[in-house]
Amino acid sequence: LKKKKYSGAIVLEPEPKSYNITPIEIFDVKGLYPTMMMLHNLSFETVCCGCCKDNPNARVSQQIMDVINEGLQKKLKSKVAYETEKRKDRYWICLKNKGAIPKMLLKFKEQREYYRNKGSESMSQALKVMMNSIYGLFGSENIFAFQDYRVAELVTAFSRLVLLEMKDLANKQFGMNIIYGDTDSIFVLSDLNESNSIRCFIASCKRNLDVDVEHQNTFI
Repeated sequence: LKKKKYSGAIVLEPEPKSYNITPIEIFDVKGLYPTMMMLHNLSFETVCCGCCKDNPNARVSQQIMDVINEGLQKKLKSKVAYETEKRKDRYWICLKNKGAIPKMLLKFKEQREYYRNKGSESMSQALKVMMNSIYGLFGSENIFAFQDYRVAELVTAFSRLVLLEMKDLANKQFGMNIIYGDTDSIFVLSDLNESNSIRCFIASCKRNLDVDVEHQNTFI
């Protein structure tokens, strides 16, 4: 397919002021883009496949299509350009077959865990780079035989939705004040001085959003 414009990662803009009273906790979703591809079966042969075209259960949610179009509206300054690029039909994802890319990513993930357990950090990092770079191939132009902007578009849409849901979860369930977010991380102001609270939030993300979150850092 000829490449079209699509929205990338979401950024939650910070309020410009001094944050020097309460510690800032940083939570990061591990391998967000590869996770979305594995979780939602996103691959060159599964997105808008031939076999599930007429299956209503294969359609992505209207919420995801809205996320895609909201991102396009922000990206394209011209109303005319937006109306031209706006995705009017809902995408669908194959329900019959597991995609080649999710299967490959799962294999890489297992290999990475193997090398991490063996103490081979260089191999672990090499596999991490490979996994994270696959998404970009689908949004490229004239460098990848299976390029498909719709795959890249769905990866970023699912990822933006996860970050927004993670923000809501942190705020409503755990009383965290989100001060910044970017792609796969949120920065929060909270009195999470007990490691148990951090573990509860991470467990809640796994249970509700099906993503692996790690407490990356604390700024004091």
